[in-house]
Amino acid sequence: MGRHNADNIITFLTRRGLILGEAPALPPLIRAATPLSGVEHIKAHCPGVVVFFKEAGDTVSAGEVVAEIINPLAGASSERVYPIKATTDGMVFARSVDRFARPGRILAKIAGEKPLKNEG
Repeated sequence: MGRHNADNIITFLTRRGLILGEAPALPPLIRAATPLSGVEHIKAHCPGVVVFFKEAGDTVSAGEVVAEIINPLAGASSERVYPIKATTDGMVFARSVDRFARPGRILAKIAGEKPLKNEG
């Protein structure tokens, strides 16, 4: 393992031009790069327990439910289960490990291909 790590460090330094030598070719991208302005932050709108329906690496479409928040304080009202939907097409690349939501908390991030409007 040490030899593999050392080889990777040498490759990195060679690609940066810090040491002489020829670095191996870069591997192909697994997915196409997306703009940072295309990242959607999936936020909680109410407090509660988060149930995720999508894993990191899953592809989603706009309008698709990514998670639900179960709000035990809502009683028997229709607001007890709150679906959280994607507003853009893309790939889920980050997801919170914390299963408790509070309003405004980022639960997941989606890498979309198109720039989004400022979410504020």
